[in-house]
Amino acid sequence: MRPLRPRALPASFPRRYVSGTESRPSLTTAPTTTNLLQMSSPKQEKKPASSPLAQLPLSSILRSLVILSVSSSTLLLKPCIYTLSVLANPQTPLLDVARNPLLNFLVKHTIYKQFNAGENKREVQRSIREIKNLGYKGVLLGYAREVLVGEKQADPLDDKAGSHDINLWLEGTLQTVDMAQEGDFVALKLTGMGNQALALLQQQAPPSAAMDAAIQKVCDLAISRNVRLLVDAEEQAVQPGIEAWTMKYQKYCNAPGQAIFYSTYQAYLRSTPATLARHLETSRQEGYTLGVKLVRGAYLKTEPRQLIWAEKEDTDKCYDGVIEALLTRKYNAMLPSANPDHATSLPPVNVIVATHNRDSVRKAHTLRVQQALQQGETSAEDPHLGVSLSYAQLQGMADEVSGELLEGFQEAAESVSPATAAAAAATLQTPHVYKLLTWGSVKECMGFLFRRAVENTEAVGRTKQSQEAMLAELKRRASAAEVSRTLRQMSSAQCRDLLSTLSTTLATMSSQQDTTPASERLVQQPLRSSIATKHKDVALFMPVSNSEITGIKNVFIPHRGGATLATLNIFSAEGELLGLVGATELTAFRTALATMTLFDRCKCTSTPLSRENILVFGAGRQAEWHARLALLLSSPGQIKRIVFVNRGRTRLDEMEAGGLNALRALYPGVILDTLARDDATNYEDRLQAELAACDVIFSCTPSVEPNFSYPSLQPVGQKQRFISLIGSYQPHMQEVDTDTLLSGGGTVYVDSREACLEESGELIRAKVSGGQLVELGELFDSLGEDGLLAVPAGCNVVFKCVGMGIMDLVIGRKIMQLASEQGVGSHVDF
Repeated sequence: MRPLRPRALPASFPRRYVSGTESRPSLTTAPTTTNLLQMSSPKQEKKPASSPLAQLPLSSILRSLVILSVSSSTLLLKPCIYTLSVLANPQTPLLDVARNPLLNFLVKHTIYKQFNAGENKREVQRSIREIKNLGYKGVLLGYAREVLVGEKQADPLDDKAGSHDINLWLEGTLQTVDMAQEGDFVALKLTGMGNQALALLQQQAPPSAAMDAAIQKVCDLAISRNVRLLVDAEEQAVQPGIEAWTMKYQKYCNAPGQAIFYSTYQAYLRSTPATLARHLETSRQEGYTLGVKLVRGAYLKTEPRQLIWAEKEDTDKCYDGVIEALLTRKYNAMLPSANPDHATSLPPVNVIVATHNRDSVRKAHTLRVQQALQQGETSAEDPHLGVSLSYAQLQGMADEVSGELLEGFQEAAESVSPATAAAAAATLQTPHVYKLLTWGSVKECMGFLFRRAVENTEAVGRTKQSQEAMLAELKRRASAAEVSRTLRQMSSAQCRDLLSTLSTTLATMSSQQDTTPASERLVQQPLRSSIATKHKDVALFMPVSNSEITGIKNVFIPHRGGATLATLNIFSAEGELLGLVGATELTAFRTALATMTLFDRCKCTSTPLSRENILVFGAGRQAEWHARLALLLSSPGQIKRIVFVNRGRTRLDEMEAGGLNALRALYPGVILDTLARDDATNYEDRLQAELAACDVIFSCTPSVEPNFSYPSLQPVGQKQRFISLIGSYQPHMQEVDTDTLLSGGGTVYVDSREACLEESGELIRAKVSGGQLVELGELFDSLGEDGLLAVPAGCNVVFKCVGMGIMDLVIGRKIMQLASEQGVGSHVDF
């Protein structure tokens, strides 16, 4: 790296300054001073743990907080249950969600959205994609239609009505299997086949020929698509009949070592261990693997009390004891064998731990970790263990438990000795976590939502824990927003000051000679270093110094999901810690600012390069900051329209709520629009139209293939464009094709020639030489402080940026000053 010329820097703050970091313990210690930063001693050091809820969008956090606050309040829950009961069984059109559009809209965008997948295939598959993007293995998808015991129904002897009900159930269930993806589960409600099925189940009679044919058709489709089926447990009036039916179809679907069809067992029933033991023995004798989904139970209010364990603690012991027996494949006191000849070992079994109880989930995962250690080089999923394990929680409930599972439950990993923990990390797969979703019209789902509310009356304590977790996550995000708030309150003059600082820094760097001995360079920017922890989390450390101040940027990338977090530590020349800056927002801001240093100085012959129509690829912080800074640095009327393009709609919706609405208020004369590939039926046509109309392209996606093709920009001679590429940062990534990359007459502007040649996939594929690259610093040094870049006729301006530590250092220092002026952050004396 070229050395930086000495330049005057602002005086150090009289006190060390801490600004907007994530609320995590620091690993820095100061044994001789009072430390107010919640620093950890070496003896207490643990792996950096990200919040288990960090991956959830803000809208989900806020909606969950409201709903969980109601559910955890004994005062508010009863009126809520009454309201849902009325809506599930409306007596007037005004209270019927199927007939009152306003009521339908209100319910759909609150409690329905919290727990349900959607009303049609498009909405459902979008929900599935969103869940999998959060790191979950998949979904348990159910169709909402059901018939409850005690409801008024048609005559069970009415064959015409019975056939109609079966066909409705079959159509909805086949649709559900079609919506699910390979490896997902589909939940079946056998009572959904109508009153005839209900009567047969109550009598513990086998299914009719029509019902049998319908169920087998569902099974055949599921097997062909590698989608698994599970039958929900229901009230005891029908449950023995359901168990007989499910064993019939377990034998039809399941094979040795693999279960396609699962039964649900309720741990709050005294009879469950004996029932499960009988079914295990049946599967052994008939040569297939039993599919077991274990829940605590959802019908406590309606079941005969003598059938249920006397105390909740008894239910907990039953649940944990059964899970231990299943995972170890050893019968125990809670789950004794039904056959004295096979009293020790269970047959192979596939298990779903379906509970919101954190202790039960933690115990199961700890046992799985221990099994991985015992297996050594053999995976915990090795076939000879005979136990395939999945976890499941309802969508919208116990999200903190699901999130902790995705992170691997740090406590479970730490419960074993350090000498063997590495072996567990190497052999234990990421837990297979699923979220249970129900789909159907708002009307069809009201019964399901009513049951969720009733269930919460027995679990107010657990719901309170979830509510507290959501509140803590909201507070964590508010704390992390200090840097963001400082940047968003920036004026145009302040932004131009930062622009000037960065431009000067880049020019100063490029003016230094490569031949300067390393020991004499003012800028020291060694290659970054990294470590991978025993948990496979990655930590990156990027040091940089300009001899006046020194910084080190720390980036933490969790292996098991969660948000990537970054901080910047800034020290004086004497080694005093001047401040800590949350660098996640800083990185996005300084990269966009680097783009603006060139964007702001381009002209076509004698007029500035047009910026009326801007097209932004991406929906993250980088994309938002490119748009935000372009608006802040442009004169009124220069920008008329900005369109954000992204693969998924979810991130765009989050951007709408988090940033675009605020920008619309600030710039009412600018049209801000979005385009998502996954929900626009005419996506390609719209994209082509936007590309043809745009004057500026900001590409901010880590894409592995071009976002568009060069012919979409033709003919270049009639419209010259500014194109920045900041999303791709590894050799296998590529945001544009070679023709687009070289559409600036073969010249590409870069932040660092050396880094871009090594890391930019576009440059590597195009076999670009160093002579075709112009560093921004070289350009600014030649243009002077106010000079503009004259863009040759027929050429675009193409800028590639991979980022440099010196950018973080100088901009981070300036942001600390701004934050101090605004009273943001915390001053700490120690």
